Amino acid sequence: AGGLSWLNALHQFEEPDTTPTTTPLGDTDDDETVRRQEKCNELFSGKYTPLTYVLMQNDSNDNSWRTVKSLIQMGADPNLRDGIGRTPLFHCVTSSTMSRLKTFYILLECQANALALCYGKTIAMFAKELSNDGESNQLMWEGIQQRYGISDNFFEEHDVDDDSDDEDESNEEEESNDQEEISDNEWEQ
Repeated sequence: AGGLSWLNALHQFEEPDTTPTTTPLGDTDDDETVRRQEKCNELFSGKYTPLTYVLMQNDSNDNSWRTVKSLIQMGADPNLRDGIGRTPLFHCVTSSTMSRLKTFYILLECQANALALCYGKTIAMFAKELSNDGESNQLMWEGIQQRYGISDNFFEEHDVDDDSDDEDESNEEEESNDQEEISDNEWEQ
């Protein structure tokens, strides 16, 4: 019942208290910064980080990149996995929409790891597999290639096996169930 109030943290970020607190030695007190970072990296309901929650929302205008950028500036870890093991970059790559492209590049610029494993594959592998499914996926794959110096045939050249097709189907079903379980009440605390 101790939900994460990231909206309050975001509000504090947008309108920060400009009065610095000082210690007796004259150093700036970083307690507030540490508390913000902890909130930005907290799991709530045992499943979601603020970044993964934002990226799971279906917003046709998708301005989530602004929220993602603000959360990262407040200290959110772009590689922190949610309670199910997915990273924010995974959510961008598997969303297959142009609206997530800006968020994807923000995450890459902030050192999100495209070589992290999710469901037995790297995020780069998901991007490669989905690269023929639309322009956004192709651009994401190209971004990963440029960042890591990966060729189009990298996975074939390195004999990377894809044995997780059956697992992916069950995980997709689990992910769609997760999206239904999120309620706004969890955020209002």
